[in-house]
Amino acid sequence: MIRVLFLLLCLTCYAIGGTYDFKPYTKKRHSASEFVYPYFELSIGVEHSSSEVKTESYTHWYHDNERDEMIYDEDLYYDIFTNEGVGPMLETKIGALVFQRGVLFLHLGLMRLKGTSHYKYYSLDKEEFKERGHTLQIHWGFGTKVYPLVKLVPILDGLFIGVSLAFIHDDYNWDDYGMSYQHDETGFKVEAGHLWNISQHYFVGVTVHAANYAINIDTSHEYTYDTFEMNKPPEREPIDDSNTVQFGIAITVVRK
Repeated sequence: MIRVLFLLLCLTCYAIGGTYDFKPYTKKRHSASEFVYPYFELSIGVEHSSSEVKTESYTHWYHDNERDEMIYDEDLYYDIFTNEGVGPMLETKIGALVFQRGVLFLHLGLMRLKGTSHYKYYSLDKEEFKERGHTLQIHWGFGTKVYPLVKLVPILDGLFIGVSLAFIHDDYNWDDYGMSYQHDETGFKVEAGHLWNISQHYFVGVTVHAANYAINIDTSHEYTYDTFEMNKPPEREPIDDSNTVQFGIAITVVRK
């Protein structure tokens, strides 16, 4: 009897074991694209830019030509330059997509701004030199952007935010007054937007961005004056307060 029961138990175990297909364990292999993948981005849009540069007076005394007397003003500035313009913008980014979420990139962009430039020698002057025209501005730098919700919230897979260190070069010319002005600036640029996939690797979307720059100090050798009857540049660095603010919107195409 015991032999019969043991035989039945063996047959049962054999039958159960036969219903399962045991496969040997194999370690999953990861491709390089799951960790690092080439990234390319092209943006075309519209940019608005406004700049202001001014230098605080040493003595705060100013000669009023109409009253022919010296005037003291605590808020006295000279070499006051402002510019405001808007125009098309083209920018490219080249870098690497890391872990399908973060991007490290280099960027290069061009802006052709149409607007108005103002120059005033002293803040108390009534006369202001004004000229409208086009300005070509170049910016470049490096930064990072993140796709924080990839594979977490499918509808928001394409949401991104980014920040970069950026540099711009400005070159302004007053043809009517025989004056030129140029400088380099350093600042930070932030951006945000959303992409929609049109194929496995190509995406299209919208980007909004803003940037703030400050002028590099060593620029006195780049000042030239003709019409203003000044025979030499300022004896000290001509910048005390400077600021350039830009913002824009663009259509963005991404290959990642």
